[in-house]
Amino acid sequence: MKKLLIALLLCLSSLAFAQGVRVDLSPIINSHGVQVPNVNVVLCTGAATVTGSTCSIQTQSFTDATLTTRCSTGFTVTQTNSSTCSATSDSIGNPGFWLAPGAFIYCKSGPNITGKCYNLNAAIGITASGSGTTSLFNNTCYANQQSGTDLGAKINTCLALGNGTDIVISASGTISTPVLINNLSSIRIRGLVVSGVVLNNGITGSNAACAIKISGTSSIIFLEHFGLFGNALTGASGNGNGICTVGTGAAPRDVFLRDISVQNNRGTGVDGTGASMNAAGLYVYKSIDVFVDGGGYGGNQQGIILDTNGNNIHIKNTSDFQNVLTAFKTLHGGFSGVEFGPGNDVEGNGNSTGSGWMDITGCARCSIHDNYLEGNAGEAIFRDNTTLCSMEVYGNLWNHGGNGQANPNTTFALDTLANCDINIHNNYLTLATGVAQNSFIDINPSSNADVGKGIRENTFDILSGGSYLGNVINWQKSTQNGKCILEGNSFGSRTNPAFATAGAAVQVGGGGTLNGCRVLNNSCSTSSGTISNCVAISSGATNTVVGNTTISTSGGAITNTMLDNGAGTVCLGAGCPSGAAFTVGGTNLEVNSAGNIFAKGTIQQYGGFTTVSNGVPVEVAKADATAQTFNIARTLLYAVPATGSGTYRASCYLVVTKATTSSTLPSCAITFTDNDSNTSTSPTITATNTGNTVGTTNSATDPAGQNSGVLTFQAKASTNINYQTIGYASSGATPMQYAFHIKLEFLGN
Repeated sequence: MKKLLIALLLCLSSLAFAQGVRVDLSPIINSHGVQVPNVNVVLCTGAATVTGSTCSIQTQSFTDATLTTRCSTGFTVTQTNSSTCSATSDSIGNPGFWLAPGAFIYCKSGPNITGKCYNLNAAIGITASGSGTTSLFNNTCYANQQSGTDLGAKINTCLALGNGTDIVISASGTISTPVLINNLSSIRIRGLVVSGVVLNNGITGSNAACAIKISGTSSIIFLEHFGLFGNALTGASGNGNGICTVGTGAAPRDVFLRDISVQNNRGTGVDGTGASMNAAGLYVYKSIDVFVDGGGYGGNQQGIILDTNGNNIHIKNTSDFQNVLTAFKTLHGGFSGVEFGPGNDVEGNGNSTGSGWMDITGCARCSIHDNYLEGNAGEAIFRDNTTLCSMEVYGNLWNHGGNGQANPNTTFALDTLANCDINIHNNYLTLATGVAQNSFIDINPSSNADVGKGIRENTFDILSGGSYLGNVINWQKSTQNGKCILEGNSFGSRTNPAFATAGAAVQVGGGGTLNGCRVLNNSCSTSSGTISNCVAISSGATNTVVGNTTISTSGGAITNTMLDNGAGTVCLGAGCPSGAAFTVGGTNLEVNSAGNIFAKGTIQQYGGFTTVSNGVPVEVAKADATAQTFNIARTLLYAVPATGSGTYRASCYLVVTKATTSSTLPSCAITFTDNDSNTSTSPTITATNTGNTVGTTNSATDPAGQNSGVLTFQAKASTNINYQTIGYASSGATPMQYAFHIKLEFLGN
């Protein structure tokens, strides 16, 4: 009986350890919302907190749920439908393991990924097939089933279960106690989509607490499919911030907000330092890897606020509407990799002409793209800070002052401050009906050579009754040392052909100092109204290159295609004014930065005279030698190209530079193949000279009309033109020395 019991216990023990735990990790999502493939994954045992990007000592996973076959160390990843072990996630970024129950550490790393390690509790559970399984979440807690009436307290009860908890909200309710996610990982709070769950923010007071706060070392946090609505009251009766991620020392990271609608929080809240702030729908402070997808942030004092040192924050597909002060704002700088777009609908934000409905400060490698921006009060502002600002703005449909908004800023729609490197391209930028605007884009130059200004391939339009009072693209008066590119922009469109500005469509310089700006391929069109200048180069702008400025009028008027008050302006192609530095078609004539001219054609007229052949002689070869003490043997001067037959002119000059007892300065001879007779000939074009004094030349004793040092001849294509000296002689202790110079000109076919 005892032996039987022992055998039974051993059997049960074997069965227990043969039951594996399946762990499937979430993929890494990059700043473009795409899953990162082939991420390196390292697996270790233990429960320690690892702050680096790798762990030790590595452990082994298994090929399947039976835990019979171990994967090799370093090859821990298996997919659910395969027993093959790998060191990386699959081609769409999905990593997973088969593990024995226990505590583990896993680390993710790879190119362009900030490596990080995470703790994992692989707890056993039972699937329908009887296999042990877990994913990010190993506990499910139904918040509405917890005791009490305060939904905030119920959610906190679920959070007390710890890491890996999936919290389900099945019915709407009021949050009276702030929800706190602190130092937790793998947490999801989700509403049942079919239920239309709304959490009413019942937390009020002066500097009211955030309704849902993520803090400490919290990571892999999901908030999904619910609304969080304030009471729309202001002051002490109103609500504070709706959702917050707050880093104080440690930084929350890998936070995902999906289809969350946060509205009507209009009181005062608390920022990351404890100071009072106007309530925001979403407040992010010192946090990393925050992804917002879908939902809406509207009717708050402020929509989405990023505060101090955030990295890799991506906001897309949101509806951001009717926030009192601003829709999207960054504070205090230190941001990198912030992406606002695609698909955000931003409308009706701000309450005065001074509002910054979008206000970006100190954001490096940040982008605003592929959004719908309409009817917001005030202006958008890109500010520099102690760190440089680098902004790319593209693909947006931007209607300034539309949708009945009464308070657009009529000075600028987009104001860019000096130390912002900007690249604004491929946007549709329109002025709403009835708006009288000074400028759409205001450029503040920077003396920092690393800060450039680029405005390219945008369409500027005006709806009925709108007009510009100044320059559509406007330069402030200052010094710009970085790049300057204004090209491919269109003013007026087929849809709305009426366009008018009292200033210029593109204005460069602003009276400040600007060197080498590139202003190419811009166009202006109008069917009514007047455009004073399509392109205007102001005083202070030097060496500006303007090219191919085109205009079209059908009922309207354009006073000047190009107005040039700059210095050293080069105008290329269409639209150049009379007296421009150069008018060049295509690339037939090029002028490089050193002032060198490259012409592909010939000079057809010179000094009022029509020319033939090349129009002017062209120097094609030369040779120079000094301190010569012997005859120069026959040497190649020029290889006539296949298309180079014609008239050539050789000029040869020799001079004694050191005399001796007696000497003979040699003659100069040219060898060529005659183009007409196909005969090789070697005429001597200078005579010898026995003068033997320094300065004696090859022509000092030449008879008139003979051996003049110049020979004109016809050379055949694909032959060589050579030179040599003949007749050198010297007698004395030191040899006579001479210098030799020859030039060859092509006079034409």
